Amino acid sequence: MIKIHGIVYESLLDDETNQVRGFVHIIDASNLGFNYLTIFTPQEAYRIGKNLEKLLPMRHKEIHGIKVHPSIKFAVDFALSKMTAKMKQRVFLHKKHEDIQIDRSLLPTEYGGDGGEMKTMIHDFICELETKRDILINNDKMSVNVQLYPHSIREGSVRSLKKSLEEIEKSSTNTTL
Repeated sequence: MIKIHGIVYESLLDDETNQVRGFVHIIDASNLGFNYLTIFTPQEAYRIGKNLEKLLPMRHKEIHGIKVHPSIKFAVDFALSKMTAKMKQRVFLHKKHEDIQIDRSLLPTEYGGDGGEMKTMIHDFICELETKRDILINNDKMSVNVQLYPHSIREGSVRSLKKSLEEIEKSSTNTTL
């Protein structure tokens, strides 16, 4: 799941217009139930969320969640409690897609929009991804020598996001001695 999001975000961020305008995320949670909470431990989910918020050079303008099932509402509330105040103000939960207040040309007809059928929009985006195939494959081939970083950073510690590059280099030098 994370790899798919990475591919989508890498391709979208390749376009400077997207970087400037930012992103509106719409999450249809109608088929997400309690079983999805077992994919990640709470600690992993927290780290993933914080890393996405801090590390991706994305301008998250709005995040709309539709039909969040009551069995996972507590997890959503927990996630919201860990977000920065700025991000919290950009998250909106809706009971139905008709409640979303955004430009209807961005939504597929299945969500009450004027953007065309969802299957057509998906096909168009797959075609766009195919044009960026070589770049995405090269991005996937990149590697990092994780042994150069302290254990806490390799484990994805949220605290490590607050460290400067100089602090990281200094602590990695100290751990190799």
